[in-house]
Amino acid sequence: MSAREQAEARFAAWYEGLRHYSGGFPARGTVGGALVVLEQLKINFDTDINTYTARGGSQIIGASGAALAIILARFGETRPFLSEGGRTNRGLRGDVASMLAAIEAASLGGLQAAERDDILAALQGFLIQKVRDFHNRQRLSLAYNPTKSTWQFVRDLLSLARTLGKEGQVAQHIVGAKLQMRFPGQLFL
Repeated sequence: MSAREQAEARFAAWYEGLRHYSGGFPARGTVGGALVVLEQLKINFDTDINTYTARGGSQIIGASGAALAIILARFGETRPFLSEGGRTNRGLRGDVASMLAAIEAASLGGLQAAERDDILAALQGFLIQKVRDFHNRQRLSLAYNPTKSTWQFVRDLLSLARTLGKEGQVAQHIVGAKLQMRFPGQLFL
């Protein structure tokens, strides 16, 4: 197995090991922070998490919306993804530490800088594709039919949501909307 294949396999395993939220996507801040750290690895290849941790120990240095937008644009992705770049993600440091451990385990440190940078760019490309998948995810689309009763419309909406694996989330939104209409001015948490 080549160094690139080993790095890509370990990186994909790291990504799959992340906590995925509804919609099958990990925290966007994790993806944004990982892209920024991968960029920093091209400049100074150091897999110690403390190198990328700001004073206070909770934020990743350079993880900003502007830095992320530059990286995304270089790969041709110009749709807005994350304005904070991962700064508000409390789990980012741990996620980046495990990413760095996966990269360390792939033994990229012994490679020539150009080859290593190509591999790091490929890892960024993997995450960029996930960002594209996030933007292209299928949304619910249901046409309103005034001849159907409210019950039939809600049933059709939940049936469509079930086919996309989003029935629970849609049901929660429907209940929340009804509660807000029934009890205006109340805060439901």
